Amino acid sequence: MKNLLIILLPLSLIISSFSCQRNNQPEQKNMSELKEEYKEPLMDWNKRKIKDQDMQIKGYAERRNWNMTRTGTGLYYEIYKYGKGPSADSGQYAIINYKLHLLDGTFCYSSDSTGPKKLKLGRVEIESGLEEALFMMQQGDKARIIVPPHLGYGLPGDGDKIPPDAILVYNVELIDLQ
Repeated sequence: MKNLLIILLPLSLIISSFSCQRNNQPEQKNMSELKEEYKEPLMDWNKRKIKDQDMQIKGYAERRNWNMTRTGTGLYYEIYKYGKGPSADSGQYAIINYKLHLLDGTFCYSSDSTGPKKLKLGRVEIESGLEEALFMMQQGDKARIIVPPHLGYGLPGDGDKIPPDAILVYNVELIDLQ
């Protein structure tokens, strides 16, 4: 019995020391707690960022004396030449000529070198800002479109000429609808 006590006493001390150590460790937060903790600061940061980008776009348009309309999504557009054709609709193919620059004037892409671009409307094959603008156009229209990052290529960019978080400036002509 004495031998059993000699063995159990140190064993109980070891077990109690491990349990105390576990209680001294900081409590780990689960993913939902982390999301809740950072939700407000991230929302505030995004609002400030969108407001800053909106101010950049307004300044850019004002310096060029463009009379642009802002949609509820944050897209800016101005139809400066009106066509007489039908309006764009989901499921149609839009054939466009375009020039694409960044807000700082850096040239990115143009149909001058590749030919007119054919895009299916209502699918996820083009950036949502360009598609939104095309839905407001008629065949033959020419428009200036300024696409904020969240409606363009977003945080990653396109991996080629459009950098991360870029504001895009399009000059678009809607040539045909099929």
